[in-house]
Amino acid sequence: MSESAPNGAGGPQNGGAEAESPGLRVLAQYLKDHSFENPRAP
Repeated sequence: MSESAPNGAGGPQNGGAEAESPGLRVLAQYLKDHSFENPRAP
């Protein structure tokens, strides 16, 4: 028996192009404005 994975799955040689290509990562941050005026302020 051979030690290769069936259907060509499992090796970096099969997914090497995918691992080498640069990825697009979008980082977004939402900050809600929690400031308010206090009517009872001195």
